[in-house]
Amino acid sequence: MKVGVVGLGLIGGSMAKAVKKKTEHTVLGWDVSETIRYSALLMEAVHGFMEDGNPKDCDLILLGLYPQLTIEYIKAHAKDFKKGAVVVDCAGVKRVICEQVQAVAAENGFTFVGAHPMAGVERSGFTYSTADMFNGATLVVTPYKGTDLGLMNALSMFFKKLGFARLKFTTTEEHDAMIAYTSQLAHVVSSAYVKGALSDNFKDFSGGSFQDMTRVARLNENMWTELFLDDADYLTDELDILIGHLQEYADALKSKDAEHLRALLRDGRKMYAYHFNGYWRDVGTIDSLWEANMEVLDPENSGIDIFDEKWKIYSRNPVLPAQKIGPRAVVQDSLVTEGCQIYGCVKHSVLSAGVVVEEGATVEDAVLMDGVVVKAGAVVKRCILAENVVVGAGAKIGGDGPIAHVGTGLTIGAGATVKEGAKVFDSVKEGEEVC
Repeated sequence: MKVGVVGLGLIGGSMAKAVKKKTEHTVLGWDVSETIRYSALLMEAVHGFMEDGNPKDCDLILLGLYPQLTIEYIKAHAKDFKKGAVVVDCAGVKRVICEQVQAVAAENGFTFVGAHPMAGVERSGFTYSTADMFNGATLVVTPYKGTDLGLMNALSMFFKKLGFARLKFTTTEEHDAMIAYTSQLAHVVSSAYVKGALSDNFKDFSGGSFQDMTRVARLNENMWTELFLDDADYLTDELDILIGHLQEYADALKSKDAEHLRALLRDGRKMYAYHFNGYWRDVGTIDSLWEANMEVLDPENSGIDIFDEKWKIYSRNPVLPAQKIGPRAVVQDSLVTEGCQIYGCVKHSVLSAGVVVEEGATVEDAVLMDGVVVKAGAVVKRCILAENVVVGAGAKIGGDGPIAHVGTGLTIGAGATVKEGAKVFDSVKEGEEVC
């Protein structure tokens, strides 16, 4: 596919370099600076340019712009994006962007996803961008409600190819609140700290502590001013808390209250890391989600025992009738939730609320989300079917190999075949075969 990267600064430039180095996709770059554009071309960070920054040829567009420029770019090019294109912004705040562009995306037939790479260096600009910037990093993602599960899985696999170790999915509000504390507050404190009266005379008097405190003081004032103002409510809350704590230290020192000072210092150590020995699994991909569900059915080997009263599992359940198991149905080694109607054969599978398996149908080693219907004679094996999928009579999905996936609300026509490992994002016609 063609990947457009708009804004070739530190993050955008690193995205372009990573995509070009680590994938087979074509990278089309754009930056308002002609110097940066040609630097990117000469350094082989891109294959070419987007004409005047127009995204019309791109399947995936990555935006490395400041928040307001991100909004302006999306609105200006709303009708230029390809139908079905995916636009991902990489700015450091999410509410102000997502609230303004999600409706624009819906109206114009493209998908917008907010994201924030938790990576970077103290310097800014294309010069300091690298293809390995994201190795081992976390990508925080703020998809809007209703974003297709298959799309998110595809994006997860794409970004992991760029080096990201994990994707963290959250809301725009939680993102901005956490970033105010973990990133923005640190930059404010560092910037304020270097303004001390003795800062010009630190040479030969500094060690690791000074370096740790001042490392991020060398910041891009234009970018950080915008980020701070867009997140001012959360950031000022954190500053007020910090100022209150600093005042406590100042009061203890002024009064020479050793006991109080000792208590304050002791409280400041209360950050712990524990070695975790229990069950843990990252379910950021379709395959890992399927594996986690299969492990629920294998308590002896996985360590998950849903009947263990000491380890309670809380879930939100819909108000539905009890399960109905037909007189000729076969259900073996499976988890069947409320509202399911089983008339066929279900083996070693997890069925969510309201699933229907008609007589003559077979479901094996599968995860079926809410509202899935498997019609008579269909065979579903080693796959995940998202919400409200309809599998037509005699259709076949999956096999003995890699996990197949069918996206939300799709229909697999009667007699159609979805091969093992296939990722289906559009409905499949009757008798059609998808690999």
